[in-house]
Amino acid sequence: GAFADGTGAAAKFNLPLQMAIDANDNIYLVDSGNHRIRKITPAGVVTTLAGTGTGSSVDGGVASATFNEPTGIAINPGTGVIYVSELTGKVIRKIENGQVTTVAGLAATSALTNGFGTAARFESPHSIVLLPNGNLLVRDVTSAAFRLFNTVTTEVTTLTTGTTGFNSYAGVDAQGRLYLPLAANQLTLTSDFDSVNLVGSGTAGSVLGVNTAATISDPRSLVF
Repeated sequence: GAFADGTGAAAKFNLPLQMAIDANDNIYLVDSGNHRIRKITPAGVVTTLAGTGTGSSVDGGVASATFNEPTGIAINPGTGVIYVSELTGKVIRKIENGQVTTVAGLAATSALTNGFGTAARFESPHSIVLLPNGNLLVRDVTSAAFRLFNTVTTEVTTLTTGTTGFNSYAGVDAQGRLYLPLAANQLTLTSDFDSVNLVGSGTAGSVLGVNTAATISDPRSLVF
């Protein structure tokens, strides 16, 4: 991995992970190995939105704030507010009006504790998904937990633990239905307090087919 802003193949990344798309089709992604948040325009121009490259969780303006292994990102298309989860930093950050602030968790402090804002604790917040109501679903992978972050009240609650330990990304469709890997090599729809396996037999592979007749390998990211 390397780091460079630029257009197309001139740009360089180091372990890019989750992506989010705004209302103007710009892509925002966590460049985890570079501890930066990057932006890609529809023309392929890559710039650094925030982060200096130093692995820490310091709030401030986008030019001076730092991130500690950012692994998840979500954007509210209505407001343009960006949220970032940090696997090593153990916090959820917000980027708004050129400022980076910590909205949940305490930097480099690991625990599975519910609460409001910086009183809450995360173990390993790997990925985040923006729900239709504007709140965030956080994948806290050490305990294989799904946590809910209320973006208005800043309350963090634990929805479930022990589903899997995979560093996988969930997805939510326009109807608010949740799609996620609950087992290796399978994609599951979780809706109305029920779970239905949609794709994959559980055996890793790339066989084409309908639903569970197809095989997939370690699904990581979903976009609707």
